[in-house]
Amino acid sequence: KAGKLQALGEGEAESLMHLEIDRQHPSALPAIKQAIEGVLADVRAIVADWRPMQDKMRDVAEGVVAGKGPGSAADRAEVQEFLRWAADEHFTFLGYRGYAVARQGKEDMLVAEAGTGLGLLRDHDASEPRPVKSLGAQRMPATATPQALILTKTNARATVHRPGYMDYIGVRGFDKQGKPVAEQRFLGLYTSSAYRRRPWDIPLVRERHEYVMRMSGLKPTSHSGKALRHILETLPRDELFQAGEEELFRTCMGILGLQERVRSKLFLRRDRYGRFYSALV
Repeated sequence: KAGKLQALGEGEAESLMHLEIDRQHPSALPAIKQAIEGVLADVRAIVADWRPMQDKMRDVAEGVVAGKGPGSAADRAEVQEFLRWAADEHFTFLGYRGYAVARQGKEDMLVAEAGTGLGLLRDHDASEPRPVKSLGAQRMPATATPQALILTKTNARATVHRPGYMDYIGVRGFDKQGKPVAEQRFLGLYTSSAYRRRPWDIPLVRERHEYVMRMSGLKPTSHSGKALRHILETLPRDELFQAGEEELFRTCMGILGLQERVRSKLFLRRDRYGRFYSALV
């Protein structure tokens, strides 16, 4: 009970961690203790809900093709394949919650569905309803077709695994009129294996790869065609996941052009959901 190690190699496997903290003023110790306990609580919630979150993404994937929504059946099938790919050890699940659009007064609000929170988004920490018009996705041009799949970054860093901004995979549900009425939201981090995969092996990304190669007008076996393919293969994976086809085309062709005249260049991309800018030098 005192935490003294009594035996090894018995019972359940455990990972032992030894932490050393630099000398602190006594007044800082309660905050440090609270932070460590908070991270440990996050780890327990994530580990306990890992399998349910993985199963949930697979269930959502099955409903994409059968459900209503924008795009062709082929587009929805590609979204389904991406979700299956992510659930197949390519995404570290940290949180999940379901949301529904509900009318409150004169505004449409995105409301968390009680009892759906898993991992970091367990319902005891459910967020307040937010006006749909205030969401980043609503900043897209009025002419843009609503997307069934949302791929972006959150504005919060992960407390476990690695301290980067969490990846956000959202799957929207639509009514018969094509209006978004629900969202299944997954938070996490793409795994190292996801970042090592070639663009033409990743659902959705492979379509963007094909678009860039086709629009370039270059023969894949030509010198410039091979150079463009290499640019796509070595581009940061976050760009491949989050950039649209036309954005990706402009960036890759711009990089290809630098081979003719070597110079420094800055490529800026505004996140379509209004969360951040990507700067590639």
